[in-house]
Amino acid sequence: MNQMQQLADRYVEVLDQRIGLDPQVTDDHVHFDTGPFHFLIPLHRGDPEYFHLMLFVAMEGEAAREVLERICSATTRKCKGAQLTVDEDRVVTASIEMVVASSDCLPTVEHLQAVLPRAIGMLQHAVHQFLVAFELHGIAEASSD
Repeated sequence: MNQMQQLADRYVEVLDQRIGLDPQVTDDHVHFDTGPFHFLIPLHRGDPEYFHLMLFVAMEGEAAREVLERICSATTRKCKGAQLTVDEDRVVTASIEMVVASSDCLPTVEHLQAVLPRAIGMLQHAVHQFLVAFELHGIAEASSD
């Protein structure tokens, strides 16, 4: 079994058997849902100790991309560990990146079991803060008209 498959299996074991989520694996990532959120863990070939968790939120409405960028930036400064960005299609990405094992080693089940729930919660919190700020911006805009 190659290292990418071992890494995918390790994430699936932790997410499924230890945390109780229903992860799916594709060629180069593990993905899963919690409530309304869809998470993605890219599998980095040759770098099993690098952990990157992403959460995507498609923004509807008519707010300018610059407004979304400003709110993403403010949320990133405010929320520990999370980075928020927005792309040209108005999809907000919240992500966390960290090293979870020694060089060229797979992370242990125990370490992932400790880290994954915290990372998931941090991204959920950051997105919640972003959505609250976005809603408050909308209220302020409507009030000024």
